[in-house]
Amino acid sequence: MILTTFRTVLLALALSPLLASAAGAGQAVELLDELQAHLARCQDFRYEVACFERKGDQQEERRSRFFVKGERLVRVRVLQGRDRGSEAVLDPQSRVRARKGGLLRSLARTLRPDDSRVCSLRGTPFWEAAYPHFLKALRARAAQPGVECDVRPDRNESGLILVTLRRPGKIHERYWIDAQQRHLVKGEVFEDDLLVQRFTISDIQENVGLNDRFFSF
Repeated sequence: MILTTFRTVLLALALSPLLASAAGAGQAVELLDELQAHLARCQDFRYEVACFERKGDQQEERRSRFFVKGERLVRVRVLQGRDRGSEAVLDPQSRVRARKGGLLRSLARTLRPDDSRVCSLRGTPFWEAAYPHFLKALRARAAQPGVECDVRPDRNESGLILVTLRRPGKIHERYWIDAQQRHLVKGEVFEDDLLVQRFTISDIQENVGLNDRFFSF
C-alpha cells in the first residue's frame, strides 16, 4: 500500500508541476502518515544519523547510532563528536539513563530529561530526535494552519521525494523521502535563510530483534 502511494505521488508530480503546488499540506501529511504506518509495522530498528546544528555562534557535528523499539524505548550511542563513546537510553521505566564510554562505561546515572548531556546543541532530547518521535512532530507541523507545503520529486536524486515546509517566522524546512525504502533519509532547517540543522540517516535496519533488556543499563 505504501509503495503504491509513493509511486502514485511520484508519477503525478512528474506529470504536473502545478499539481505539486496545489497538493500542499494534504499530500505532505498523507506521505508522512504512510511513513508512520510503515514504522508501526516494524517491531524495532536501528540506524545512524550524521547531524550538523547551529545555535548562535556555536556549531556542532555529531554522528550517532540509534536503536528504537516501538515509541517508548530508545537507545543512542555517540560515534563521533561531543561525548564520543557515551550512551543513553529511555528505558522501560521511562527513565533517562546515561553512561560514558571507555573505563567509565559501567557507571550509569539517571538524569533529568532536560539535562544538556542528553540533548543536542539546540536542546532536543535524544528520544525526541529518534525517528518515530521526530516523524510524529514533523507530521504535526505540516498539518498546522499557516504552514505552506510543497511535495515533488527531487530533481537531483532519482527516487527521492522532496517535502518542503515554510512556517511563520521565516522558518524553512526540507526533507527527502526514499520512495523505495519508505524512509526519511535527510533533512535541512533554515531560519532567516541561515542553515541551523542538517542531518542524514543511513544504514537503516528493520526488525533486528531487540529485546527490552537492551534498553536498560
